[in-house]
Amino acid sequence: MNPSPGLIKGALRADAAPPTGEAPGTDPQFVVEDLLDRFGARAALMIPIPYGVWLDPRNAGPLVSAMNQYFIDEWLSVDPRFRLNACVFPVDVEEAAAEIRKRAADPRVAGIFMPLISTLMGDVHYDPIYRAAAENGLPIVIHPTGAEGTYPIAPPLAGGVPSTYTERHIGLCQVAAANVISLVGGGTFDRFPDLKVVFAEYGYTWAAPLMWRMDHEASRLATGLERHPIEYMIENIRYCSQPVEEPTRPREMVQMVEMMGGDQTLMFSTDYPHWDTDNPSSILGNLKGELRNRVFYENARETFAGRL
Repeated sequence: MNPSPGLIKGALRADAAPPTGEAPGTDPQFVVEDLLDRFGARAALMIPIPYGVWLDPRNAGPLVSAMNQYFIDEWLSVDPRFRLNACVFPVDVEEAAAEIRKRAADPRVAGIFMPLISTLMGDVHYDPIYRAAAENGLPIVIHPTGAEGTYPIAPPLAGGVPSTYTERHIGLCQVAAANVISLVGGGTFDRFPDLKVVFAEYGYTWAAPLMWRMDHEASRLATGLERHPIEYMIENIRYCSQPVEEPTRPREMVQMVEMMGGDQTLMFSTDYPHWDTDNPSSILGNLKGELRNRVFYENARETFAGRL
């Protein structure tokens, strides 16, 4: 569908707007009807993205905490299938860890969304956040926010600031790949072996070549790691399908999913209500049988510790 007009609504589907005329994705009951009921969803895990926190990081903690409470009060009560990735902002890691422990008591909170800053994720700066998440069995979820390459403390893109939206959209996988390398190389999963990190909306076809490159280099260089990089990438890191990067020859897509260990690592996502929402009834149609079941349900159920 064509994006609806306007600065705020420009990235959203016009047909996802509720009858009230509000912006797409703002009416929980309409989302139930338009997405959950329409496609027979068993669970819907939300990623609320805060805007502007990079401009005022000193007040980001209270802002994201209030946003979490809003979704708990106004969304999770509407349908039992709704689940929340509670947001934390990682500048003040102790404040973020306290927010994780506070929200973990609610079984409807299934994960922790951490907007990225310019410090790579393998840095020990984040350890209090990872410790709180791991202790409560909550995965850390990463998702593009619009801040990449824009604000001083937001993550940069390789080579500089892109000149067009298309260039930026294509290049976002750089952010994910750099942070996967940092998490593995920085020993995060040696310190927190039960931690899961989910990369949502960065695509996934880059994962298999990165696995091979990291394992190859680790065989030649001293890493100080307890295991091979590919083992961490299969056991501790997860990827979401959106945007699906489908080749012209369908079999190649299935092969890529298999090469990245997709029966464990890949999870379906919609990106609803954005303009490039993926329809669960038609996307990834070449995945069959148990592999399809793993990608569309079981991997997420296991990753989010049965909270879905």
